Amino acid sequence: MENNRKTKTKTATATLVLVLTIAATLISFPIVSAAEIPTWAFLAAAPNPIGVNQETLICFWLNEFPPTASG
Repeated sequence: MENNRKTKTKTATATLVLVLTIAATLISFPIVSAAEIPTWAFLAAAPNPIGVNQETLICFWLNEFPPTASG
């Protein structure tokens, strides 16, 4: 009975330490707000107009590179 109580106490202590460590880590991160960058999407199809069973070329692009794009 005594051994079971020690095991439960050690488990509870380890769990509490882990929970407090995770909570402290989450609290210590700075809160960052994202900047809003206006972007527009463009689409072009050629030829225009297109006929039935005729191939077409579709191009899509943005006016600016996304901020997360790497070179």
